[in-house]
Amino acid sequence: MIPSIEVSRLAKVSHLEREESDAPKEPTEAVQRSEGIIIADTHLPLGTQEGDNWVPEGHHATHQGSEGAPNPGGTGGEAQHVEPIPWDEPLRLDPIKQRFEVMTAARLTRNKTRASYWACFETFAECEKIARFSRRQLAGKKGRELLIAHYPHIGEPMRVFALAGVKKVWTRGLELPWPVCRDDLPAPRRSRREAAPRREFVEQWVNASRSETDPYVKSWLLVEENGGLRPIDQAAELRIEDLLFGANDDLIGIHARAADHPGFKRDADIRQSLPPEVALALRSWLAAHPSPGPGAYVWPWRHRTGRLDVGRMATEESIRRMRKAFARRHGLPWLTSKAMRHFVRTVLNSSVRDKVVRSYYQGHTPDLSDMDERYGDHETPEGTFEVQRRSLLAGVLGTFLRTEPEHDGTPAELRDIWNKVLTGDLDSLEAASALKDLARSVKQQEAVNALVKP
Repeated sequence: MIPSIEVSRLAKVSHLEREESDAPKEPTEAVQRSEGIIIADTHLPLGTQEGDNWVPEGHHATHQGSEGAPNPGGTGGEAQHVEPIPWDEPLRLDPIKQRFEVMTAARLTRNKTRASYWACFETFAECEKIARFSRRQLAGKKGRELLIAHYPHIGEPMRVFALAGVKKVWTRGLELPWPVCRDDLPAPRRSRREAAPRREFVEQWVNASRSETDPYVKSWLLVEENGGLRPIDQAAELRIEDLLFGANDDLIGIHARAADHPGFKRDADIRQSLPPEVALALRSWLAAHPSPGPGAYVWPWRHRTGRLDVGRMATEESIRRMRKAFARRHGLPWLTSKAMRHFVRTVLNSSVRDKVVRSYYQGHTPDLSDMDERYGDHETPEGTFEVQRRSLLAGVLGTFLRTEPEHDGTPAELRDIWNKVLTGDLDSLEAASALKDLARSVKQQEAVNALVKP
């Protein structure tokens, strides 16, 4: 039997040990000077902060792995070697970038997003000269002071995104807690939505696209003008297997699953019906495609000379170069792909009542909380196409009618009224009033002609 004095002494010692273990510990010098830390991203909780990879002195990490080069493009499931960032030495950007890329490889699978985040942090680091400070100093008040001082130097339209990028590198690259609270910074201005381009400018592009002789350029532009897909995050990633053909081998639409395209900006499928005009242009290009296999890109990368690299996806530079050359060749006012996307959206908003169908058309995440919409007649891609065609039989391009010369004797004024009715520029009452005015004008002209007739 243990004496009561000994029991009391053991309880006190146990209580002290528990308090000591609960207290936060700074990384020991031995750990900071270690060769590196082996981590596996899939075992790290989201929001990992300072100290998650530090091993207490006298203990050993349970997971050890062989050293290897960082793999920023990996999935994060493999163990990766990351050099520790010294606690009391001046900061260097290269180790921070290396650690950031490895720590975010599991979630930030798009290299473009990771590069954008790093560019924001690099701008902050150069502007505030953080190389003067150590990691310990940034963990204190100095880090908060630098971030607040940098905020006014960020352009107003980029403040939200730039601050998110700096925060991501701060917490995942430097592995420091984010020191800035919401009240420390002024509230950002509300973002101003970019207006859709003027209708006549878009019409010039559509008419030029219809007369284009290059099947690669023509098919790309007609799909863009009719569907408003993002050039890099959607259109460039499309493969031939994403094109849906009907029973008669007719090209009826695009059905690209987000699960098959991790590079999509949104985790949403694309379900977009193709009107006959766009489908014909796309079929003409596929007939000239050098390698039209199911896994081939619909529009592979193309050199300025016209040479194709079928295994390479089109880049932002190659797409912009193609569109710039097209605009110069036809003497068009410059419109970006984003402007085309906004125009398509305005047409969809005024023509397609079903919100889910509108979302699928441009690859937005639909609201499937409504059970009637979720299990309606557009649950399948073919059903979605049918709903889209009922609202836009000729697609968005049907907004722009071809002007063909008339030889049936119909007055030009009457054709003009009819065209305005079809395009929605005149409603029924306005059209009736215009026809009455036209009839009155014709009768007056006939009366005048009868009086002056010799």
